[in-house]
Amino acid sequence: MTPIADALARQFQGAFEGLRDIVQRIPDDQWYVGVTKDQVPARRAHHAIMWAGRYCRPSGGHHPVARGDTAAAAYHCREDMLAYLDDTAHQVEAAREGTTDEQLTGPGPGRRTLLEHWVYNLRHLQHHVGQLSSTLRERRLPPMKWH
Repeated sequence: MTPIADALARQFQGAFEGLRDIVQRIPDDQWYVGVTKDQVPARRAHHAIMWAGRYCRPSGGHHPVARGDTAAAAYHCREDMLAYLDDTAHQVEAAREGTTDEQLTGPGPGRRTLLEHWVYNLRHLQHHVGQLSSTLRERRLPPMKWH
């Protein structure tokens, strides 16, 4: 693994572990509750997982549906959500494995380098981990473990 790819792998691993911890901390009676539908923890977690999988496979400037993509109904069962998270984390790792620093600094989708695209994916994932971490605080639940 190259230094850049290794750094990306560690950061994605930490983000996915943080998200897993949050999914497990929110009680069942609060899992589907939000002021708006976009603030429902189950929906936010599903969105973060789904797009991490889609963004990990840039192709000609497009983001094809990642293997194993599921409908929104997937977030109705926490166990399925955790399995989806694990599957997506493996997809992201598989897509990143074998990528050289030269490839990362080369052209990616749109006007970005491939590295910028991967950093964007990580920022998006971490943004939603942060939202869900804030949900824990707002609901006076134990904070997520920092990974």
